[in-house]
Amino acid sequence: MNPFRAIAKSFADTYRLEPPYVRVTVGVGLVGCLGGIGLMYLAAPTLARFLEIDWDGPLLRQSNGPFAHVVFFLAIPVSIYLGCAFVAGALGAVMVGLKKMNASEAVRYALIGQHPQSWRRLGKNPRRRPRAAGEDR
Repeated sequence: MNPFRAIAKSFADTYRLEPPYVRVTVGVGLVGCLGGIGLMYLAAPTLARFLEIDWDGPLLRQSNGPFAHVVFFLAIPVSIYLGCAFVAGALGAVMVGLKKMNASEAVRYALIGQHPQSWRRLGKNPRRRPRAAGEDR
């Protein structure tokens, strides 16, 4: 399956999760984003040294400043993804240890955010509004 299609499907499946798993998913996302931002904060000085950027000067006035701008802007979502994948992977490892999901479900949850089938509501479409008695389609 196309990874972008799998990610889009996982966004749609979020509306079909049982309430406790919605909270788990939100928690994983928040902690993962904070971890990714922390990773970027720790990696930024090393990345600046690697790109030969003067930390105290204006970035665009330096010789490779525009390139460094692009690198830093690309590093932000990559670090947030890595933080989320790490937190989701840790949760998946705990869930595998507790026998709540198998290893392939844990890997799919960590890398592309695909929720296990057991977390979804059965037979309910949460987006459909119930019809009143006697209401036409």
